Amino acid sequence: MSEGVHIEIKPTADGVWLSAAAGRARVSKVGMTVIRVDVEGHAYAEFAEVMLAPLDRLIANEGRVFLGIDGEGMASYDARFRYLWTEWIKRNRSHLDGVLLLFGSRAIESAAVVINAVTGTKEVQTCDSRELFETRLDDEILDARRR
Repeated sequence: MSEGVHIEIKPTADGVWLSAAAGRARVSKVGMTVIRVDVEGHAYAEFAEVMLAPLDRLIANEGRVFLGIDGEGMASYDARFRYLWTEWIKRNRSHLDGVLLLFGSRAIESAAVVINAVTGTKEVQTCDSRELFETRLDDEILDARRR
């Protein structure tokens, strides 16, 4: 982690909780191969460094992962935060069942556009409807149980 940004990290029963001065995030395993990421406020690069570890463990153990990212409350992000996620998606493309990003602003939606352009895929899908996001996440949880 870089100097100057104090990140509080608290392990939870199903993942990890992160907080800093201007933002917070939670990573939780909500299904067999389904991870939910909730981000509010500013997403620090240091958040990504911590967030990606549980995803790597899930891929090592299960071989697959679906990511539901609730970015509706995300106001901004460090360029390195997006970079680290982009590189992780590139490395793990063959293990992804999908990535769904709920966004509340066009600035956050643009992160998905950049990631898809850099990875050369349409791996990150976006939506701006809480109801559609939750329904899709529930469907992925049920599908993971059937696999």
